[in-house]
Amino acid sequence: QRGRGDDDDEDEDEMAELRKSKVYEKQAQVSGRGPSASRPPPPPSSLEDEEAALRAMLPSGFGGGVRKPTQKTPQQKQITQDDGDGDGDVNMDRDKGKGKEVMAPPAPRTTSVQAMPVVGPPKPEARQAGLVGPPRPPPRTTPESDSDDEDNSEGGGSSAPSRQASIPASHEAVLAGHLRSLSALSLDPAGGRLLTGSYDYMVRFWDFAGMDKNLRSFREIEPEEGHSVKSIRFSASGDCFLVCPSSAQAKIYNRDGFQVCQFVKGDQYLMDMAQTKGHTGAMTGGMWHPSDATTFLTCSIDGTIRLWDVNKKDKQKIVIKSKNIRGIRVPFTTATFSHDANVIAGACNDGSIQIWKGKGPYVKPDVIIRDAHDNGSETSSLVFGPDNMTLYSRGGDDTLKAWDMRNLQAPLHVWDMRNLQAPLHVWRDLPNYSPDTTAAISPDGRYVATGTSIKPKQEGTGTVVFYERATGQMAHRLGVSNAGVVCVLWHPKINQLVLGCSDGATRVLYDPSISNKGAMLCVGRAPRKKDAADLSVVMEPRNIQTPHALPLFKAAPSERKQKINARKDPVKSHKPQMPTPGTKGELGSSWSHELMKKNGMAQRDTWRSQDPREALLKYADTAKSDPMWTKAYAQTQPDSLLAETPEEEDDPTNAQIKKRKMFF
Repeated sequence: QRGRGDDDDEDEDEMAELRKSKVYEKQAQVSGRGPSASRPPPPPSSLEDEEAALRAMLPSGFGGGVRKPTQKTPQQKQITQDDGDGDGDVNMDRDKGKGKEVMAPPAPRTTSVQAMPVVGPPKPEARQAGLVGPPRPPPRTTPESDSDDEDNSEGGGSSAPSRQASIPASHEAVLAGHLRSLSALSLDPAGGRLLTGSYDYMVRFWDFAGMDKNLRSFREIEPEEGHSVKSIRFSASGDCFLVCPSSAQAKIYNRDGFQVCQFVKGDQYLMDMAQTKGHTGAMTGGMWHPSDATTFLTCSIDGTIRLWDVNKKDKQKIVIKSKNIRGIRVPFTTATFSHDANVIAGACNDGSIQIWKGKGPYVKPDVIIRDAHDNGSETSSLVFGPDNMTLYSRGGDDTLKAWDMRNLQAPLHVWDMRNLQAPLHVWRDLPNYSPDTTAAISPDGRYVATGTSIKPKQEGTGTVVFYERATGQMAHRLGVSNAGVVCVLWHPKINQLVLGCSDGATRVLYDPSISNKGAMLCVGRAPRKKDAADLSVVMEPRNIQTPHALPLFKAAPSERKQKINARKDPVKSHKPQMPTPGTKGELGSSWSHELMKKNGMAQRDTWRSQDPREALLKYADTAKSDPMWTKAYAQTQPDSLLAETPEEEDDPTNAQIKKRKMFF
């Protein structure tokens, strides 16, 4: 049983907690933490608070000494005044010039401490009112913060090192294997497998995690015999990729390079492109839908953009047709989706850019930029910015232009090789001699990059140029090789630049400080050392030496090789060709002469020297005694009666008439 004294103790505890909660609530309202507080918290009211702040910031103190509280200055004197609410609030006058009273909590109790000498550095002055102690350390700077601060400074521009800090270009890895210029690049979403397409009709596979420092591809395929590769795109999941060769049929392969399906080709004898089941001309590009994994688009020189379903390879879903200013069909050079798939943009051969809504209708373009680039030039790339409000077009007229999707009448920025009349920005030295030159956006959305070309059979240096998207200024120009830069790919996950060059090499640029994985996995990996036991392995075939392979038993070179070697000989090459003797002293070619010898036509006693009448009459008796064709009619064959004509007199006039009849 509980006694009465226990109940009294519980009541006292409840009252104490209630009083304590009321005091805390009033202090919170006064200090600015309560809902009814409307004034900021006051600064420390005594020197003890300053000492506590110093000890909190520096646990070891200033030399370990303890200072004795001193008398308060007139500026620190408190003027107490009861505001009539009975809560014991204290008013402190810190600003005598203004004469304002600030509400503050009651001052803490002071205890007597034995005076000790102060040892250590002098007390630092407060930089701000209410803050006591040493100054705060400077904030940690990053390349992004430095560049942002410098952009907002009075100069208005950032320095070159800060601009280059976010461009991964300190190291390079070269992947060689193609025989001709590259035309397409693609990296899987993880950044571990690279696909390269070229004008040598091949697609090569590069696995960064499986390669060593020799940097060799592990597989190559030929999607369409005799057709170059125009576009390669990995799917969003990375389990398959789309290949668009320069033929009319798109193909899908799995990750290991095995063909999954091939889409149908349209009837090229139909004039209405909407009635055909597929493309009727060579494709120029392709791209996966950003959000629908079963849909992709392709564009072609037949003047159509077609949307396909991977599950229906016998016919496309939607056909989008292009028209020039005269209403005539014009070929597409490239096409793309926006990042949110709300816009489909295509570039045509007449220099125009035509834009449709992603969900249709597709009867006619919603927006047409007629003079986006020069008429007849091939716009090789269309890229949307991260905000989907900016469209970048790389034209065959040596320009790179930025378009605002909200105002497409004039470009935001123009980077040009020539001097235009009224662009906002003009940048020179952007030649483009390839129909596959692309542009890329940096992962942070700060830069746009594109490559420059070199004229065939001319010396020069291919470069990659970086421009700031916000200001349009050139941030950096990077020389790559003696060949032109065609394809530019900037992967967002591994932060590495992949460049496809016109010499058939693929260059991967990276920076170990800001890049991860990718080419960094294989450049420092040494190849496996060979061992004596490897000689028995059949994986590496060895040449079989035979006795007849020695130079002593080497066969004589063919006539073709002899002619080639003789042509290289400075003495024999200047010697004229000796005449070939023919029949009866006539000169003729060696081939015809040998042919006549084999057929017996080059002899003196041949059918050419015989009388044809005598040669035929030689078989007259045989034909009469044993006829071959009229033997069945020998009994009923009538006798031939020949008419007898009198002999004409030798008259010179008759002879002249005969000659005239012979000639006329």
